[in-house]
Amino acid sequence: MFNIDSFVPFYFSATMGINLLCSAFLVASGIINRRPVFKALFVGCIVALVYQYATWQYHDAQTLESAIYWLHLQTSIVILALPLFYFIYVNWSRVELSRLWMGFFCLGSFVFLVIHLFSDYTLRFTGNVELVQYTLFSGETASRVAGTQGYATFAFQAYAICILIGLMHVVTTLIKRRQGIVASILIFTLIVQVTAAVMSSFVDAGKLNFILMGGLPFTILNFLACIAISASLESKTLSLRRQIDKRENLEAVLSSLATGVSSNTSDTFYIQMMQELEKICRASTAYLAILYEDTSEPYVETKAVVAKGKVMPSFSYKLKDLPAELVDYNNTIFIEKGVQKKFPSIAIFKQMNAQGYICCPMKNDEGGTEGCLVMFFKHSIKKDPMRDQIVNIFTSRAGAEIRRNRLEAKAVKMAYFDYQTQLPNLTKMHELIKEAHQSNELTGNQSALVVVDINKFAEVNRQFGFENAEAAIQKLGERLAEYSKDDDITIARSGGDEFTMLIHKTGNNAEGLVNIHWEAVNRLITKRIMLKDRSLNLSCCGGAVVFPKQVSKHIEVMRCAETALDQAKRDKANMLRMFDESILEEIDRKQKIEKLLEQAIKNKDELFAVYQPKVDHKGNLIGAEALARWINKELGFVSPVEFIDVAESAGLIDDFGYWMVDTVCAQINTWRDAGFEVPSRIAINFSSLQLVKADFVLNLVNAVKAHNINPAQIEIELTESGLLTNIEECIAKLNSLRDVGFTIALDDFGTGYSSLSYLKDLPLDVLKIDRSFVNDLDANSTSDLARSIIDIGHNMSLDIVAEGVEEKKQVSTLNKMGCEIFQGYYFAKPMSSEDFLAWANEAAAIE
Repeated sequence: MFNIDSFVPFYFSATMGINLLCSAFLVASGIINRRPVFKALFVGCIVALVYQYATWQYHDAQTLESAIYWLHLQTSIVILALPLFYFIYVNWSRVELSRLWMGFFCLGSFVFLVIHLFSDYTLRFTGNVELVQYTLFSGETASRVAGTQGYATFAFQAYAICILIGLMHVVTTLIKRRQGIVASILIFTLIVQVTAAVMSSFVDAGKLNFILMGGLPFTILNFLACIAISASLESKTLSLRRQIDKRENLEAVLSSLATGVSSNTSDTFYIQMMQELEKICRASTAYLAILYEDTSEPYVETKAVVAKGKVMPSFSYKLKDLPAELVDYNNTIFIEKGVQKKFPSIAIFKQMNAQGYICCPMKNDEGGTEGCLVMFFKHSIKKDPMRDQIVNIFTSRAGAEIRRNRLEAKAVKMAYFDYQTQLPNLTKMHELIKEAHQSNELTGNQSALVVVDINKFAEVNRQFGFENAEAAIQKLGERLAEYSKDDDITIARSGGDEFTMLIHKTGNNAEGLVNIHWEAVNRLITKRIMLKDRSLNLSCCGGAVVFPKQVSKHIEVMRCAETALDQAKRDKANMLRMFDESILEEIDRKQKIEKLLEQAIKNKDELFAVYQPKVDHKGNLIGAEALARWINKELGFVSPVEFIDVAESAGLIDDFGYWMVDTVCAQINTWRDAGFEVPSRIAINFSSLQLVKADFVLNLVNAVKAHNINPAQIEIELTESGLLTNIEECIAKLNSLRDVGFTIALDDFGTGYSSLSYLKDLPLDVLKIDRSFVNDLDANSTSDLARSIIDIGHNMSLDIVAEGVEEKKQVSTLNKMGCEIFQGYYFAKPMSSEDFLAWANEAAAIE
């Protein structure tokens, strides 16, 4: 039982206990980490607890020194707590915190704290202090300090009034916002605060025999705040519990409804979904329909129809046949009753004896309409939020599934079909080859693959333009698609100008059947193609292979057919070439050359350069062309035509090209050390595959400079066909090379497709007449062409080089035409660096 003569210990113990419990509540609940105000409230609890303890010790002091000590601590807490008190008020009430006011209060507290700490008798007294003991209403004896109060005391009281005014502004704002509960708590604590402040003033002045009550408002605020927080948490917990219960109920419903999610196919998924939806919503019929708008007349086709739990046949209808009231892409159509009477022209309403009707559009993630979900009821219906929610969830899920099916079908089409011709693509053909090969190994059957290439289709692109070339391919695709409707064959577009035909079963006479299909396809391709303003005649050649008779692995089928096609292209006839063992030997040789060439480039022990002089018509040395040679320990001499082709196809041409540059540059330095300088330049052949590399120019310049060779000593020789890959990019790179000193030579001029159309734009220094013109100078047409080439070169200020010169007559004829530089066996064959030096010295001595 509480005794009145123990009021002081009871009051201070109780208020300290309340603050301790409140701080423990804030920590235990975790609310302290949610907002800064709750952290401030926790600090306020600790501050109030310490304040009450200091006040208790102050009233219980037996000496003046002890009382002054506790009064110092208590007053310091009050000064520091006032801004905190304001911060808690403002943030808890969610009133916008004025930084100006907060700064003013923090500054004020700092000033008063400094004054207080440097005062002998605290902020409250200036002198004449003494310890006074007095008797409380409970009969207990309490101590207090009495003395003279100075201006600082009154200034602090004024400062406290300013904070009070600020808090009143907060309360006023809360009342305007109609936040009654928080406003009431703050008003009550403010009243207690004012009361406690007045009482404390009377106690300090000796007019009231009571204890200091400054910690009570803090304690009340902390206690009421924790109660309010607890009530809020309880409310949120109840709300969350209701939401969880509602969600669990909904999930239970959806779990029973959406059993189709685990179905193996989308069709089964849709059917199970409609069965569950019909049962839950007590509908007589439910169906899911997909909208097709990419036609002249948009229509709807059902995906799953269920009546009384049974699957019904699907049907479709055009949107134009429906009344406008039954077509809405965005909103649910809800008809409570009388559907059959309202729309007597709709046959399905009569068949279903429908009274109520719900049609909900199915949306996808992008906001588009995928179709609709429809339910018929044989009775009138009313609005039901739960049913609406279930229907919306189902339509959303079904819409997402339909969208996924469409995207999946589109992805499959994109992955396995050519977008332009709609024929299967190379990826699809590889799968079909694999399936046919595996099936044939089990059954003993044979299949055949025919690869068909359109001859010189690049020329069609250049001559007729990209759009016409694409239109021609599309026409071919239509013809081949029509021909391949038979299940016995599949025709795919396997490249830009390449088609592939798979004959699934060939029987015993495989080659005969291949020839029959080849002749048919050949006629389709060579048949005149009529474009908008012109006609086009194409030709083709093909390569075929029978498998698994000729090929043991499915991954080799396409490669073998392509190899046979290469042979057909070399024959330069519109013919079909069957794969044979000799081609297989050629494949093996290419693979061996590739492996050994890679080692030779890496080890630099079998490759070497030879040099063929370039001379004037009298045989005087002008320059030379460096040519690569390879003598392998296993293969012997390998023709440059053969190993350079392998280097290009195997991706070795870069390493090979830079080996050649290093070799030639090193040789120039060796000759220079021996006292010999080539009069003009050494020409090095470069592949178009090197030229298209982004870093070609930089790497070439660095490679030459690494040997201290002037780029002017190097001539870059390129073929006309190599420059046709990307003419604008080639021009830019060649200009860059010329800028640093290299000269540019165009080799085999006149053998390309459209030389004159781009020759004027190329940054060239040298034009080389192809040996085919030199060898056939006796023919008038060839002689005229050679003369034209020389005239063109002279008009463009280019050096003209005739290569392949083998007879004196050729030199004389070409010289009369204006050709100044010659290269060929008539003057000298390609020779080693030592022989070239000896030949040059001998030629100089004769001169």
